[in-house]
Amino acid sequence: MFREFLQNADQAGARRISIYVDERQWHEQSTLLSKEMYNWQGPAIWIYNDAEFKKDFSSLGKSGIITSYYLTDVLTCVSGEAIVFLDSQAKFLPTLGNPPRRPQGIKLNFLNKRFLSHFEDQCKPYIDIEECNFQKCFNGTLFRLPLRSSELSKQSSISSTSVGHEEILKYFHNLKDNQILFLRNIEIYNIYHIDKNKHKKLIWEERIQNLKEDVRNIRRKVDDEPQIFQLDTKIYYEQKKKTTFEVWLVCTGGRKSTNEFSKDAHGGVAAILARSDNEPLKKPLDLTDPPVLVGKNYVYVPCNDDFTKLNVHINGNFVLSKDRKVILRQNNTHERWNRYSLQQNNTHERWNRYILLEVLPPLHVKLLGGIAQINYDQYEHFKNSKNIQPNNFVSCITKTTKGFWPFGEVKQADEGKFVSLDDAYFSEENDFTIANILAKHSISTVKVEKAILNQLKSRLEKSAKYQPINSAFVYKSLQANSNILKTVQDEPTSSHKNILVLLKFVLRDMTLYSQLIGLPLVPLKDGSFDKFGRRTYYIAKKKDQDLFPKSGPSHFICDLDDELSKIFESKDFLRITNIKKLDAQGILDLLAGELCKEQEIPWNPSSQNIPNRQWLDNILEKMEWGKGLEFTKLSEYPLLPVVSPNNKLVRADSLNPLLTYPDNSDEILVSALGKLGICFTDIKLDSKNANSEFLKKSVFSWSESNVFESIKRKLKSQKIPMESFFSNAALSEDELNKLRELVKATDISQQDNIEIIKELPIWPTRSEEYISAKEGKLLPHNLPCYSSDKDLFNVTDEYFSVLILLGAKQYKEFDYVKQYYYTPDSRRVPTQEDVEFLEKILLLNDPEIMDYLKNFKSIPNKSLKSFVKADTLYDAKVDLFSQIFDDNRFLPSQLQNNYYCFRALLKMGLKQDLNNNTYIECAREVEFKINIEDELNQLYKIKFVPSNKNLPNPYNETVGQAGRTSGYESFGSLYSIKYQNICWTQAKFFASDVKHVEQSPNVEMVIDH
Repeated sequence: MFREFLQNADQAGARRISIYVDERQWHEQSTLLSKEMYNWQGPAIWIYNDAEFKKDFSSLGKSGIITSYYLTDVLTCVSGEAIVFLDSQAKFLPTLGNPPRRPQGIKLNFLNKRFLSHFEDQCKPYIDIEECNFQKCFNGTLFRLPLRSSELSKQSSISSTSVGHEEILKYFHNLKDNQILFLRNIEIYNIYHIDKNKHKKLIWEERIQNLKEDVRNIRRKVDDEPQIFQLDTKIYYEQKKKTTFEVWLVCTGGRKSTNEFSKDAHGGVAAILARSDNEPLKKPLDLTDPPVLVGKNYVYVPCNDDFTKLNVHINGNFVLSKDRKVILRQNNTHERWNRYSLQQNNTHERWNRYILLEVLPPLHVKLLGGIAQINYDQYEHFKNSKNIQPNNFVSCITKTTKGFWPFGEVKQADEGKFVSLDDAYFSEENDFTIANILAKHSISTVKVEKAILNQLKSRLEKSAKYQPINSAFVYKSLQANSNILKTVQDEPTSSHKNILVLLKFVLRDMTLYSQLIGLPLVPLKDGSFDKFGRRTYYIAKKKDQDLFPKSGPSHFICDLDDELSKIFESKDFLRITNIKKLDAQGILDLLAGELCKEQEIPWNPSSQNIPNRQWLDNILEKMEWGKGLEFTKLSEYPLLPVVSPNNKLVRADSLNPLLTYPDNSDEILVSALGKLGICFTDIKLDSKNANSEFLKKSVFSWSESNVFESIKRKLKSQKIPMESFFSNAALSEDELNKLRELVKATDISQQDNIEIIKELPIWPTRSEEYISAKEGKLLPHNLPCYSSDKDLFNVTDEYFSVLILLGAKQYKEFDYVKQYYYTPDSRRVPTQEDVEFLEKILLLNDPEIMDYLKNFKSIPNKSLKSFVKADTLYDAKVDLFSQIFDDNRFLPSQLQNNYYCFRALLKMGLKQDLNNNTYIECAREVEFKINIEDELNQLYKIKFVPSNKNLPNPYNETVGQAGRTSGYESFGSLYSIKYQNICWTQAKFFASDVKHVEQSPNVEMVIDH
């Protein structure tokens, strides 16, 4: 696992990698990402390298880091301003989203999100590890692998293995091999132990010393040509209390891809020159007795107990076994790696044999030569020897009409011919592909080894004609003879490879880039080659190319090796050839092949087919949400997702922007707006797209103001009246109510769209219809209405102030009474509703209203047979009135018993006092009733006749209950005053001023007296 991290750090360009075995336990848990994360606040392994992580963090699992799950279930990585938590089981990270669920990973910008202040306890283990403090950008990449405890291993679905820090320390204490010998960038590799008391101690370290910049560049370079360099290493073993100094000679190189193998092969060989324990080696080195070396296999880092049986270490890009510990080979032996097996076994084994038997031996030879040079200076002696004599050369011939300068076994059967120096074009390359291509078209090419060619050039006279095959010559040949490229393209197996070789060759001279125009050398994704300058081609990463499966292959430059990529991405090359890096404009150009230009199209966001949600998000982000692009061009394609009322993609419309779906959505309100034709998108305007004019014009953020602006624009676009607009929508009462609630929640005083709000027909009326605020009238507060007029609002009190702000007219109480309670020419019979209405009116205690009503027959009588004037009614609580008058002359009980209404009616003329006038009115009523036989019998029982209630002494002191009177009694209960002396305790008597019929007491009354 640690070898994977070491190799990844090297590939990332890091110079140092440090590992910390940390046995600290952190007990604080109040500010963790989640309570479950406490399980991973114990002992951990830290792995640091000084290169910042440049890839997408989603590629962590693809970078060999997945091997860390052998130790842990939860992995974290800090680099730059980001921290990433990976939880492949989705068991420990906090729940997110709606509905809430645990993610498999979280990436946070710890500077923007104030990670340290919010999750201090989560951060504590990191503090001071390589100066990590979450308050500044972190230089490098830091992984934390909290160790899986035995208890957690029982619950883990990843691994049931629990490895403690003691076991890992033991592994590092036993670390033996030179770990960074064949790496290209790592120069320091150290391992520390942090104990429970937070003490840090170095336990192992390897570093390359005295590395000069030119050697550093050679070491870093990946080249097919053999290259030799010397490395001085220092390894510290804390457990052995020992430091070892070593000097190594390393030779690296490789071979290009072949017909059999599509990738390049690379490798290296290393021999130890000197070693010293605890004391640095002295210069010059004593090489008379070099140390004994048991050679091992490396795949950049050492393999497990994999010995070469040579006195050198070997390295190559071998294929490893599934556990990535040993090199894959037949029966795990070297002996059977013979030529026969090379042909018969599978590709991986044949590849490993190819490296071992074909790539590494020449490097070993080169290494031995280097050692020889150091020891004996033989190589220098060879280089300064006399030039090769002419008789050492083999005759200059060509193969058929394809000339080359061969050395070695070239026979007459190869159909070669002699050419003059004037006609010969010399290939100065180790790879003779260019020469072979030109030779097929009557160009006299000569192939010769470099060493011999150099000697030939040194012997030529200055006036001699020497014609190398260079970029200018190849350009000229290709432009003069279009069949050259056609012939290459027609080759069944190597056409693509050979054209790329041609392209690389001509691109060596950057001053001739303009000569490319018109040549079909543009390598495209679909495998074809098109002409430079014919149209715009794009350079893009694979993930961006995948966005355009239809149009992309014929527009994208194919995957190039590092050499071509560097050229193709240079400013001069891009400018001259009109090749561009894929940008927003390029994406817009390519969209025509992926999306139709319909106003809207249905779509399934989760579909595997394009367009889907992931594709759309990638397109918009890559285009930077249309930054710098013309809105009219962008709006030609349906690029905006609609999530309600239904899933579809629509073209941007500045006249009818989409509305962002609210976070706390009210389904009824959303439904209402959807019926009105307003579409919702889940695109949110945030920091990523805040500067996008495209989104600003086509998407409204959710707000009350934008809702009404959307309604206004939708209405305008349909060119119909507001009533028809709402009628067509057929909104339910619940939906209309939600619109009213939205209006109520809006600060109307700050609302630019108040005019459209005034026009919304959402307000219920007494007629059960809906009208706008400016069409109706508000009833006075606390006054009922029994009218069904369609211009009277029927709303609760909470909407009164809203409608008033919207300019709705409100009846004045006086006008409302005149209009809806009573009019002088009214001839209708009163109802209980009139009584209730009048009660509310009287409770207003409005003098103007009372003055108005008292002049008319506006008061319903108790029998509800007619309206009468207030001054024709009597107080029913006065006994005399209640005895004489019927219900037509009294108030309804609801008014009679309401104190405030009663007082108001008294002011309007209601009769309460018994005086001369009211008594006369009572007498007249009696007189009227005498003429009615049924009424006369009742009349004798009515207590309306004045009685004598003020008897003189001593009568008044001894009067009995039977003789007590309130001042009025019925005819049948009164006696003449002259009988007072004989029965005053048992009888009531007429008042002295009342003329009456003679009526005497009976004998029983006198006796009882």
